[in-house]
Amino acid sequence: MITLENLQKTYPAAHGENSPAPVLRGVLVNIEKGDFVAIMGKSGCGKSTLLNILGCLDDYTGGRYLLYGKEVAAFNSKQKARARSKTFGFVFQSFHLLASETVLDNVKLPLRYSDIPKKDYDKVALSTLESLGIAHLSSKYPSALSGGEQQRAAIARALVNSPDVILADEPTGNLDSDTGKLIMKTLTRLHEEAAKTIILVTHDVKIASYADKLIEMRDGVIANCFSCKKGGEC
Repeated sequence: MITLENLQKTYPAAHGENSPAPVLRGVLVNIEKGDFVAIMGKSGCGKSTLLNILGCLDDYTGGRYLLYGKEVAAFNSKQKARARSKTFGFVFQSFHLLASETVLDNVKLPLRYSDIPKKDYDKVALSTLESLGIAHLSSKYPSALSGGEQQRAAIARALVNSPDVILADEPTGNLDSDTGKLIMKTLTRLHEEAAKTIILVTHDVKIASYADKLIEMRDGVIANCFSCKKGGEC
């Protein structure tokens, strides 16, 4: 599904600096359909930058990124937008729910970029909320929800377009440990029962243990890649 070959990302030199700042220095990895991958590493190692590139939210400056065998660098803006709305669903640490919109309206937002008729938006969004056990929260606003409920609403928003891949950036980072476990059980169920490919960024070893494949990043490169199911290196 995803192949990265010598992937590089360098930011232009900041004001007062003499040289550009390399963040990714040659990442090489394959992610297959149905994988559950955890990406770990210290702050600044490049893991969130890598996730943003995978989700077509950011561009890379060297190497190759093949998505279903197609070079992402060759995508035009419309193709990238379609990948973001069709292939990927995004879950963030800070939820990113619109405070002025109900849960239902938040979940419906991605449907504006889908082929689903507008008259079916409520039905599709409610069905997605139902699958996560939170349809009863559809008329509430984010401020009235607990952290775990907000994150499940965010997961519903990520799922509403039936993406192939869920990209989750520290999805339990703002939650207590018990609520974090519930969120990880939700993601695990989506992986096992709905065959979703999940790519998760975390700094927590316990959260990473839910994954089938563990990628450790260090200084912009992959230091280790371990297959948790098969044992040994990837």
